[in-house]
Amino acid sequence: MNDCDDIPNGWQLFHSPSATSSSDLALSYLADNPAAHGVAFLVDEQTKGRGRQGRFWTSNNGDGMYLSVILAPKRDIIDWASLSFLTSLSLLQAVQKIVPGNADKLKLKWPNDVLADGHKIAGILLEAYPPALIIGCGVNLTNAPQIAGRKVPIGDLAKFSNRDIGAFELASAFLHCLADNLMGWHKSDGPRSYIRSWRGFCDMIGQPIEVSLQGNRLTGRCTSIDDEGVLILEDVTGMSHRITTGDVHIMKTPYDEDSSATDV
Repeated sequence: MNDCDDIPNGWQLFHSPSATSSSDLALSYLADNPAAHGVAFLVDEQTKGRGRQGRFWTSNNGDGMYLSVILAPKRDIIDWASLSFLTSLSLLQAVQKIVPGNADKLKLKWPNDVLADGHKIAGILLEAYPPALIIGCGVNLTNAPQIAGRKVPIGDLAKFSNRDIGAFELASAFLHCLADNLMGWHKSDGPRSYIRSWRGFCDMIGQPIEVSLQGNRLTGRCTSIDDEGVLILEDVTGMSHRITTGDVHIMKTPYDEDSSATDV
């Protein structure tokens, strides 16, 4: 495992060719260094990469940026959930810097996916180990896996940018954006201000959506994502639902007003 250059001042970035997951490396480091902050781990391949809700994240050698970062947030733990929005915003900003010509095609999908031209290119997983937090990021750089039955197609940065983007190049840009945004996040209104900034890149508001969680399904219209990061869905009866977790996708056609759905 080796140190890497071009990262925020005072931060560390370690590289390893293979690991069960970058987050496992981070957790092992955290066990020996409980006060760690700004320590990142980049691996070329993950043998047991994981995403939200325990899903397996395909992590083939050289196909993605598999990165985890240890943070020690200096705000109350109730504010930590907003770091999911700050992280996906930071990742979008990093891609914008690397691929400026296609910046208008980059969007954010609740709660923390990054989309490029309508294709999911990245996912984020936050794991809390108070007083620390591990942020895991997986970005498809090339050879995006094709997964049957997905409602949001999978894409990669190579097809989006028409050039090869290296994991170190993206990791460096992302860590700089993350470090800069964290300084603002620690200010008085920081968490809410970054959710508002995140909302500016989300095109779900006003759209017909479907929310799925543990076998339950709810359809309606996304009326807002509030300053706490809660998705507000209005169903066909006009009732508003506050959604704090679940899988969400924009429906291609408006939901059937005669259909019933189970609350989540």
